[in-house]
Amino acid sequence: MSLLRRSIIALWLIALAALGLPGGTASAQPPKFDHDATGYPLRGQHENVRCEACHLRAVFKGTPRDCATCHEPNNERGALQMPARHIQTQRSCDECHTTNGFGGARYDHFDAMPGGCATCHDGIRAPGKGANHIPTTASCDGCHDTNSFLNARALPANHIPFAAGVACGACHQDSNFAVMPSLAAIHANLPGANSSCADCHGAAAASFAIPAAGFAVVGLPANHIPTSQPCEQCHVGAGTGMPSLPVANGAKFSGALMSHAGITTGCASCHTPTPTSFAGIAAIVGMPPTAPMGPNAHIPTQAPCETCHLASLPALPVPASATKTAPGTAFATPAPTTLQIHAGVSSGCSSCHEQNAVWMGVGAYPIAPAALTPGAQYTGFQTRPQSAAGAYNIADAAHPTSGDCAQCHSNTNAFTALDKPANHIPYAAAATCNDCHTGSDFSVQPTLANIHAWAPSTSTNCSQCHGAAAAAFAIPKANFSIVGLPSNHIPTTLSCESCHVGGGSSIAATPVSDGAKFTHSTMNHAGITTGCAACHQPSGAATAFVGITRIVGMPATSPVGAAAHIPSSTSCENCHLASTPTLPMAASATRTAPGTGFATPAPGTAQIHLGVSGGCSNCHDTQAVWMGVGAYPIAPSALSAGASYTGFQTRPTTAAGPYNVADPAHPASGDCGQCHANTNAFTAVDKPANHIPYAATAPCSNCHVGTNFAVQPSVTAIHANAQSTSTNCAQCHGSAAASFAIPAANFSIVGLPANHLPTSSSCEVCHVGAGSSIAATPVVDGARFSGSLMN
Repeated sequence: MSLLRRSIIALWLIALAALGLPGGTASAQPPKFDHDATGYPLRGQHENVRCEACHLRAVFKGTPRDCATCHEPNNERGALQMPARHIQTQRSCDECHTTNGFGGARYDHFDAMPGGCATCHDGIRAPGKGANHIPTTASCDGCHDTNSFLNARALPANHIPFAAGVACGACHQDSNFAVMPSLAAIHANLPGANSSCADCHGAAAASFAIPAAGFAVVGLPANHIPTSQPCEQCHVGAGTGMPSLPVANGAKFSGALMSHAGITTGCASCHTPTPTSFAGIAAIVGMPPTAPMGPNAHIPTQAPCETCHLASLPALPVPASATKTAPGTAFATPAPTTLQIHAGVSSGCSSCHEQNAVWMGVGAYPIAPAALTPGAQYTGFQTRPQSAAGAYNIADAAHPTSGDCAQCHSNTNAFTALDKPANHIPYAAAATCNDCHTGSDFSVQPTLANIHAWAPSTSTNCSQCHGAAAAAFAIPKANFSIVGLPSNHIPTTLSCESCHVGGGSSIAATPVSDGAKFTHSTMNHAGITTGCAACHQPSGAATAFVGITRIVGMPATSPVGAAAHIPSSTSCENCHLASTPTLPMAASATRTAPGTGFATPAPGTAQIHLGVSGGCSNCHDTQAVWMGVGAYPIAPSALSAGASYTGFQTRPTTAAGPYNVADPAHPASGDCGQCHANTNAFTAVDKPANHIPYAATAPCSNCHVGTNFAVQPSVTAIHANAQSTSTNCAQCHGSAAASFAIPAANFSIVGLPANHLPTSSSCEVCHVGAGSSIAATPVVDGARFSGSLMN
């Protein structure tokens, strides 16, 4: 027996003696040991293992703590070992197992397994490929996921299109699907083996890429020639990398043919002066530069190439690498026609036809006739005529040496010996060119005197040229224009001559001579049809017209005073028509208000009050005064019974004034129209038009007992002076009752209610007598229609 073992036994015996237990007996048990204190707690199945199963030969120190040291093949502790069919893994046991038992181990296929799926799924450790599995050496996870072998993905979601019924082996002839099929196999099994290249090689090309398999489809390059033709039109056939379809191994898109038939964007999209570099195109003929001018320069143009060169375009496919160099290319045959070259050209001729100008290809247009011929039509390419003839010009010493051709020539098909602009100003039928153009250079402007001496009319109809059409005659390149009617001209229907020709104007008489101007003209109101207010607006707002230094505007209407115009919404001419000048007057003539012709003659009462039916107090209230009222003196100047007062008057007050009579009894407020109904004159007393009926013999004072007529008379006085004091109540209280109302005076009459008892009897039958509130007639103060009898 070893010393260590003897020591342990001795310790046990000492412990048993301390507990009072007999040592060495069969019932003796080792004490309960707290294994957690060792730092390795016993859990699960480890609790049922005898101590010496782990602590071999009573050695405690160095006892293994990890699973794999004990649970290994042929271990001396007798611990269960990892079976041969266990999943191959480098992980520690406790990452999948617990101490409760090896059953129910957790395992996740997402954990990285060395060697891939086949390491386990070899038909021994785990199910492998079945007998009917497609022959392949590809990894399982190339087609299967970790959820199920049954749902194997037969092909990627973005697999290229293939014909219906084609088996995988038709293209994937190798058992390893990661090996790419041949081009020939792929194209032989497409849905359209001889067409529809664009299905795969078009816009969708990038979507078929499988980067993990190193697979991609060639798509349309970003710099491909713009065309609407199918791929096969240019990329299949003799002269291309694909002689025929279906596509064979080694086929390329390079070396294709070129067809213009599908190009719809216009020649200039490719054949620019600096041609774009397109995929596979070695050279593109570009439009030659337009400068510097010379035999290698293209004529300046904004027209598209096909306007002139459409007949030169190749109709059949040509090799994309074919080279043409300008000049001397098919673009020059056939030569563009005059109409094609000048399409859209209406001016700027000298840009191409100036003296000694020459351009590429102009030799195709010989000039004819070659010498100056009166009345001839000159054809071919020509430049400005000079003193000596040249290859592209005739001799004409008298031809202008500057200015654009379009000033005189208006035909691009041919030059005529003499031509005038289409917008030449009008001239007399008998006039010849040299009547105005006295020199040989037509770009020199004729004199005003010559132009007007040969106008269709030398004394009238200035507006033919100087009216609305003036701008149309402008020739900016010749610095020629005509003065037209300014936008801020006085509005008039008169002819120009009515104001601008004669005494006081800068054009004393016609025909017009050199130095004439439209300034300093006279002014004639006869042609003004828009009304005075169009020009003579209120002060400070008068329109500024060309050449008019001052216009009299209507004075302000406030504040009230001798400088204020009476308030009015009527037009000026209703009062001042007699003041309008009828003869021409100097446009610079100055008038200042007041004291102008507008006050003479003074407007009549009817003119001033035109359209006025109320609001009299706006102008005639106490002490009101307005511009020019001194022209209307009041008469009589004192209170006079029954008088008609004329002149400008304001509300009477206690003391007389320049514009009012003295009348202490006159109402101090209320509009004049409540009592006065005549704008021609004020009467001492006037009654409203809808005054209630009264007896023919009754004077006003019978009812209006005071001097203030705004005070309502008593009921007794009104009925005592009615046309009948005992009958005919319905004359006022019947259907006409509402018409007698004077709201401004708070006066109204009780009429027949809408829900009155229907009867044909007179009012008095029920409403007058015993039992009624009106005991007897005539009616007195306090009478009411209530409390009446019933008949």
